[in-house]
Amino acid sequence: MSVTVADCLKLPSLREAKVVAGSKGLDRIVGTVSVLEYVDFWVLSHDFFIGNELVISALVAIKDDVDTQCKTIQRLCEAGEVGLIIYYVEIFVPRLDERLLQKADELNFPIIMMPTGRIDFRYSDVISEVMEAIFIDKRKNTYFVNSLLERIAQLNEYQRTIGTVMRLLSDQLRCTLMLVDQSFKSIGFATWPMANWFNEEIITDLFIDQELTSEISFTDLIGNTEATVYRMPFPEESLKQLSLIAVDETNSLNQEQLDQAVEIIQLFASIWKYNLDYALPDAIIPAVLNDNPNVMNHIAKSFNIDVASINTMIIARIETPSLSTIERHIINEKLAVKSRLTLKNHGKSIIADTYEGHLIALLEFSKNYISDTDFLEFFYEELRSVVKPLSLVMCTNLSTTKDVRKIYLMYKEYFDLVQSIYPRRHIFTTFELQFASECRSIILAGQKEIEQYLSPLAPLLELEDSKDLINTLAVYILDAEHNTKLTGEFIYLHRNTVQYRMKKIKQLLDYDITKMPEAYTIYRAAALQRLIDQMSKNDLL
Repeated sequence: MSVTVADCLKLPSLREAKVVAGSKGLDRIVGTVSVLEYVDFWVLSHDFFIGNELVISALVAIKDDVDTQCKTIQRLCEAGEVGLIIYYVEIFVPRLDERLLQKADELNFPIIMMPTGRIDFRYSDVISEVMEAIFIDKRKNTYFVNSLLERIAQLNEYQRTIGTVMRLLSDQLRCTLMLVDQSFKSIGFATWPMANWFNEEIITDLFIDQELTSEISFTDLIGNTEATVYRMPFPEESLKQLSLIAVDETNSLNQEQLDQAVEIIQLFASIWKYNLDYALPDAIIPAVLNDNPNVMNHIAKSFNIDVASINTMIIARIETPSLSTIERHIINEKLAVKSRLTLKNHGKSIIADTYEGHLIALLEFSKNYISDTDFLEFFYEELRSVVKPLSLVMCTNLSTTKDVRKIYLMYKEYFDLVQSIYPRRHIFTTFELQFASECRSIILAGQKEIEQYLSPLAPLLELEDSKDLINTLAVYILDAEHNTKLTGEFIYLHRNTVQYRMKKIKQLLDYDITKMPEAYTIYRAAALQRLIDQMSKNDLL
């Protein structure tokens, strides 16, 4: 058993509360309760995982800023929080905006609103009752493997990393944990409490000083802290090179809990096919994309990889939906080999691996070598010799590995939308992803916002042939790069017909659609209109 958000709603302190959004997330497991009152989005954007907190807030600091409210619940969800209880609506926050509720529904992130216009509800009532329910559940159910695996299963795919598992285990056991290989290199690390000053080096030095090699515990002073330190082996043959180290400052750990911690890591690696044996340099790709700096640095050091030099990511996606998972994996492996050979022949070092059904390549890109566009077209044709059809995204100017992960998450969220805006393209860059993000934000903002951004097309909408004119305009600027001949080929029209339509469009709009900034307003309006026309056919947004 575990305490869920739905269970918390049955408590007396939440009896009068109302779930106003994100009801599909009520089965999420609650591990603790936290208060968030001052919202500094720079701090919230800091890339860390908390996990299973139920958050209480009155949103006082952002009571009139709906955009920041939406960004806040997005970040809370990404950090593993399980829901938000909002107090004092109509006292501080005037009302809960529809955009906020829509965002929560999109994320399946529960928003629970306390009775509005009342000041007599206290944070402490909810905190004490929820925490008491959690403590009672833990006392009754000492076997926590199943509940913790369920918590891992509820995470987004990109959150299922060994770092996240270590964080959840550390919170469960209230101790600092470190997963190491036979050379005592850190694979995963989590401190308790989270702000503890311990680091991997301190624990490693302690073991070296004591020459401890078995799982027997010992007590020692770490700085001025007395702690019992355990080293647990892994019984599974494939993981025998690993050990789990636990630093217990409260003298509360027992053998059963440590055995369960080892069992969870083994099951996590097995169920989610997570490779804990990083024997190849290409394994640095999942380490980067899963935001696992310990593993990333471990691999980089082992294979002398200069992580700081990586400034470009290429993502290749096979556009054949009928392929099985195994077939897709085999083709991606062939693409990885082709990528390495192609770049090696041109004096470029590259790391390439399959990840979540894609080929991911990381490399150092020198603009003195060849222009971005020419390089991408060249590389695309090389990969097409392996498989067709294929889409390629090239993301340059990545300063850090966090930029790499951020862009990859953007790719996952917006690439289907990009393909809807540019159905005739197969090669893309970061800018198309960013543009798709902007378009979706406008559409999600509502009809008033949509009408404002579509207004540049208003003179065309009044005509009988408006559909033909807008389609010709969209193909001309979105697909054919202002080339009338290519536009005609795309929509099966004679070049003269395209020229006639474009002349008519320019006269109706009464300004030059190729001149900035006017060109961008028309470009964006055409993309929005194309997306809106497809919304009835596909669930894009």
